[in-house]
Amino acid sequence: MTNSTTAAQPLDLDKLEALALAYTYENGDLVPWVPLDDDGDALRLAVKLSITLQNYGCGCIAVSIDGDVRCDEMNADDPYAATRRAIVLAAASIGEAQCRM
Repeated sequence: MTNSTTAAQPLDLDKLEALALAYTYENGDLVPWVPLDDDGDALRLAVKLSITLQNYGCGCIAVSIDGDVRCDEMNADDPYAATRRAIVLAAASIGEAQCRM
């Protein structure tokens, strides 16, 4: 598995995975929101942040709308997991960039 981002500092992937587990309200109930494991959660995150995706055989490239963030994830065993991970990494990089502004 490879990962590349244009962020100034490398992402702490263990911290990213811990932060990716959150909760949201759905129909009045508190439910887990896990974009690393749930295709729907990952897609909603990509749409919310205008992340574009390009899938290829065993991986995915996720790019921010302005092109400043590009995350490339490969996983020959599970291209769906690669896509979710690319989205979450791109979202984290977008968030880091916003914090530096």
